[in-house]
Amino acid sequence: MKPEFVNIYHDTLIYSMEAHKSQLFKISKLPFFDHFYEVGKILMEVNAEIEVIQAGILHDVPEDTEITIENISNRFGNKIANTVKEVTSKKNKSSDYMNRKLEKILSLQTCSIEALQVSIADRIDNLNRLHKDFILAGDSIWISFGNGKKEEIKQLHETAIGIFADRKYESEVVYKLFQKVAEEYKRLVRGAIFD
Repeated sequence: MKPEFVNIYHDTLIYSMEAHKSQLFKISKLPFFDHFYEVGKILMEVNAEIEVIQAGILHDVPEDTEITIENISNRFGNKIANTVKEVTSKKNKSSDYMNRKLEKILSLQTCSIEALQVSIADRIDNLNRLHKDFILAGDSIWISFGNGKKEEIKQLHETAIGIFADRKYESEVVYKLFQKVAEEYKRLVRGAIFD
């Protein structure tokens, strides 16, 4: 990371950490901070632009906290806020979990290149976290997906990876991220998580 971006990166991490300060993962009980830190790290590893890294760190803030896209725009600017908005699921908790997730995944077919990069990095960490949770809790992890069944979750991941594959040549960063997500998914399949 360029030295001039270190303070920007740090400020974004602190903002997101404050927003998610009391949230823990259901299975591992790790602080939610771990997720957006990993998403930012994945984006840094493939040399994504600083604004994409920031959006990756902030991507769950409007979905999981009271902070709005407008708040993010006021603090970090429209470019970052618009990317976050593209990757944020609607807050309609009354709708079916699987339908909400499928709608968000299908939107990846036409989203911006920045939103695609954040979405792939998010998927990489989610797959890695799913693998770790499976090691900790076995098949009981599927309860944390609402009424989602294992086969439906597998289908959601495969749909997302198929969209990523279709768009993998749109930028060097997307291609590098696609290679990482494909490998992470293969690791899950080899680990028999979806059997």
